[in-house]
Amino acid sequence: MIKSVKKILLMLLAIIAVIVPLNVLAADSSLELKCSTDKIKPEAKSHCEIYGTSSANIKSISMTIHLSDGITDYLDGKTSFFVPAEAWNGSTNSSEVCTKNEENYNYNCTVKSTSSVTGTFKIADIYFSGESGEGYDSNIKVGTITLTDTSDNITSAATITKNFRVMSNNNKLAQVLIDDDVVEPFGDRNPVYNYTTQKDSVNIAAQKYNAKATVSGDIGRRKLEYGQNIFYIYVTAEDGTIKTHSINITREDTRSNNNYLYKFGFIDKDINFDKDKAEYEL
Repeated sequence: MIKSVKKILLMLLAIIAVIVPLNVLAADSSLELKCSTDKIKPEAKSHCEIYGTSSANIKSISMTIHLSDGITDYLDGKTSFFVPAEAWNGSTNSSEVCTKNEENYNYNCTVKSTSSVTGTFKIADIYFSGESGEGYDSNIKVGTITLTDTSDNITSAATITKNFRVMSNNNKLAQVLIDDDVVEPFGDRNPVYNYTTQKDSVNIAAQKYNAKATVSGDIGRRKLEYGQNIFYIYVTAEDGTIKTHSINITREDTRSNNNYLYKFGFIDKDINFDKDKAEYEL
């Protein structure tokens, strides 16, 4: 009796397996994001490659790509920032591979192969750039990853995240001080500053807008000659861009130009002294 029941149960399980196909792939699958750098210059093209690994024969892959604040897609004449690799030429064209969700800046992308791909394989190139500003800690995240094999079995892969530093391009000065006096007028569009003094030396200081920038040049105590003295301050942004500010300091010449004689004379001679007269006859 017990043996008969076991046989019946085994038969039922076999029938269920035929009627309800298992749509979960036992194969190991994963994705990897390989990027040329982890520091991004604002408005400059950056590049990552998406690779996949699977022991199954994969015919299509779907994923969601999220660009966080500070990162934007970079088209540069292309119809999409996401360009499938040659193995995935079953995708009609790159403009139809991804759809963009404007609300959360997600891209839902699907690539298809004309045959199948297995082992380790390149999936796509993605191109992006950093936004201008004060600098950001950002990332690109690839998630909701599903791989479909030639038998229509589906497996998922873990979310991958790549962190980036979007570097600041702020090379502005907040203010210039000479002996603790703020130089006026001051403005980023006016990188030339004028100052007048009677001192023979001054202390020049400069304050930057962005904490990641560096200030160099004619900073500190500087000796002044009479007349115009030109000094230069260089502000280097985090991304390496440099802006030059010049300071024209005029030292007033307070020296006397009085080269007149006060008085002179000769013994036993009377002279009508005139400070503007240079010659006398005796």
